[in-house]
Amino acid sequence: MPGAAALSALEDLSPREAGAIVGLRAWCEGPEGQAWVWQCYAHHHGPIRGRTALRNFEALVRMVSQYARRPMARHAVQCRCAGADECWFARLVGLAADNAREDALMLAMTFLRPDIALQAVDLAQQAGLRLPPMKLPGSAPQGPAPSAKPARQRLH
Repeated sequence: MPGAAALSALEDLSPREAGAIVGLRAWCEGPEGQAWVWQCYAHHHGPIRGRTALRNFEALVRMVSQYARRPMARHAVQCRCAGADECWFARLVGLAADNAREDALMLAMTFLRPDIALQAVDLAQQAGLRLPPMKLPGSAPQGPAPSAKPARQRLH
């Protein structure tokens, strides 16, 4: 399936980019995942500011789903790797939030219709600036990383 190839591991991404992927996966799973994402926003921002911040994230996910050149491939919510399409989404959010708008726009135009790309960058910037910390649902609280990482399969 195009866009599903694993490009990275979540732990190798920035917290913002990993959080964008985890949030995207959970949100797209349906009402239970959306409730979990809402809880992350409400816990981090409070219920009023959290609702406003969540609207930007929700609008970005809806826009990507509606105007992508092809359906976006996602891995399972608990998967520790990050697929190509998910990395694209995470990088879009990261670049936009870091105010690298030209780079974010070029990236947006690779996956979205060109007439939507600038609006997507605006939403990605707002979503990225207010993205709460999100880790895999049910994952242990943040602590020291394991000393040995398992070997990764090389794709090329």
